[in-house]
Amino acid sequence: MSRAQTPVNSQRPPLDGVHSTPQSAGSGSNLTYDTQSTRLHYSPYLYQDLSNEKVMAFEDFCKTIFGFEFDQPGKPVTKKLDSLLERYRLPVTEETSRYEPFIQLANDILRECGSDYIFVRNDPKYLWGIEPGRKPDILLVHKSAWLPRNPIVQGPEVAFHPCDIISFHEFKLVRKDLRVPSPPRPTPSIKETSGTSAQKRKASTSENATEARVRKSPRPGSSSASVPRTKGSGVVAGRGLEASAEDEASSTALVQHPLIQCASYALEMLSKGFRRHVIGFLATDGQIEFLYYDHSVVLRSSPFSFVDNLPRFHQIISQLGRMPLDRYGFYSKVIPATPDCMSGRLYKMENKDRKTVMNVFEDLHLTLNNGLVLTLGNIVHHPHGLIGRGSLVVKVKPGSNLPKEWPERVVAKLSWLPSSRQPEHDILKGIEQAITSDPSAAWVSDHLPNVLHSQVYDAPDGIVASLVRHFKDDYEERRLYLLVMEGLDCIESIQDCDKLKTAYEQIVRCHRWVYEGAGILHRDISVKNLMFRRKNDSILGVLNDFDLATAVAKLDKGPTSKQRTGTWPYLAIELLDPSTWLQPPRHLYRYDLESFFWVLLTLAVDPDEFDGYDILRWSGYNHTQLYHYKKSFLSAGIKTTPLHPRYKGLKEWLTSCSRMFHSVYAKLEWESSEELNKGTVDGLITGDTFLTLLR
Repeated sequence: MSRAQTPVNSQRPPLDGVHSTPQSAGSGSNLTYDTQSTRLHYSPYLYQDLSNEKVMAFEDFCKTIFGFEFDQPGKPVTKKLDSLLERYRLPVTEETSRYEPFIQLANDILRECGSDYIFVRNDPKYLWGIEPGRKPDILLVHKSAWLPRNPIVQGPEVAFHPCDIISFHEFKLVRKDLRVPSPPRPTPSIKETSGTSAQKRKASTSENATEARVRKSPRPGSSSASVPRTKGSGVVAGRGLEASAEDEASSTALVQHPLIQCASYALEMLSKGFRRHVIGFLATDGQIEFLYYDHSVVLRSSPFSFVDNLPRFHQIISQLGRMPLDRYGFYSKVIPATPDCMSGRLYKMENKDRKTVMNVFEDLHLTLNNGLVLTLGNIVHHPHGLIGRGSLVVKVKPGSNLPKEWPERVVAKLSWLPSSRQPEHDILKGIEQAITSDPSAAWVSDHLPNVLHSQVYDAPDGIVASLVRHFKDDYEERRLYLLVMEGLDCIESIQDCDKLKTAYEQIVRCHRWVYEGAGILHRDISVKNLMFRRKNDSILGVLNDFDLATAVAKLDKGPTSKQRTGTWPYLAIELLDPSTWLQPPRHLYRYDLESFFWVLLTLAVDPDEFDGYDILRWSGYNHTQLYHYKKSFLSAGIKTTPLHPRYKGLKEWLTSCSRMFHSVYAKLEWESSEELNKGTVDGLITGDTFLTLLR
């Protein structure tokens, strides 16, 4: 449908806003959208993930995560195991000296129970298939992954991929005067940070732009008395991420902290494969702390001294050897990307220079609950975070098995959404029902995602239920949702300014009708969520990704999730206000309109010219910085901002919008009367006033 065919709705009374979900600043937040995937860049976000870490008693951890209780006597410990343990007890000066005796001890136990798994040394080999360097010390892998990579003790000749790993294990030595760093929080002023915006926006014409841009920039416990203390890399068993009040350590120290290191391994294992959770442990001399990571929680056990209790250690390793892969977090019933069936394939795919991230999903099958089997192709969007939705979008290869009525381009989207939140496909169904009941709204369907199939998966084991029982409301239950949809392109790949304006205006009108006609507030307006499709040689703007959308009438004005990964560079100024950060204001319709403005500005800025506000680097700033940058920008106006020659035609729109939002915040600042209508700021900002600026 062309721009001229999109009708203008008559003004209706604005709906009430809804309370914003508490913001997340961890690795799963869209704050990391343009952040490099290096340990140095990601450590502050992992620190935020770990700041809400939960600690569980060791026996409770084993019962909850491993499904194992110590109510049965273990097998008698053999003399061989005793001698292997004595080797581990010997004083050492390097953590690497612990690897061989532990591997031999643990593998001897695995052989006794007939396990298909094996412990192998990984350090100093970096994992392949990921951009940054990661090298866990010891890995638990399937024998099919180990066989081509001998030997066990010296490390693999051919690197492992995160999909090869069943669990990871990090070893450290004790240092007494540990000071755990807190992440650096630079807060430069506008003048201090002014400089050239070096990031260049690449206009993509493929489906790789459909979901996201490529990232470019910015407790009690004691050590075992049986193992001597030695100097090493700095950790005390049982010690969490408490920041020192006297001394904030450098970014490098934060990167090297053992819990940050372990979280970085879990991040890659969750992101580069397909699994629901990751398990590992941190061994500090003779003590072990088990670690568990899923999309809702980071969990750590209290320390267990295995050198002082070999029979119990024998029981634990035996249980690890017997546990099915699904218990380790793999979801084989959805996508069979498990180590037992992937290892040979990954070994052949191994990229020796590690510069290219390979697509491990190529030609894997996804079976729908209606019996239809989809063959997966290239990855459109890969998640890179611990806490959050973890949305994975993969192309579906065309084939004779696909229904004839399906479009030529199809993608599969898998997301871990909170059970408390209304799923995206239900929201879209509600919108379609509202469209059906209003004959004049038929045009809206052309500007919404085309969902071809949807389904929900239950958790494959009892871990989630056990965590809910143990932590109650402190744990956010998530379920896996699948959407099979028409493939779209991102609006930033439109090179023609007039066509971009047409698609943009269509999306704004669609967003308004969805809000007024269906009672749905989108709440995540960003560049990656403004898409387009082609129909009859016309470009049609599409409002995409309703994961964070809210059915306003069905909420009691409370948060719909414990975490929210909203896209920071496009958030309204009021949502970034430091004074309301912990208790965000109601999410109003005008906040989405303001996000539309910031999106348009981002699209129009010339990356090759000097920009005093570094607009294309806002994704790397915290909310306090963004709050001040945006307020300062509105005060100065658009006149000093360099626009790309291709988008000079957007200057009038941007100038008018900038003036309007400056007037809005000036009125809010100077008129604090209770009679002020904050939803429209006494009529200054409504759907009509915003759309009028676009004509």
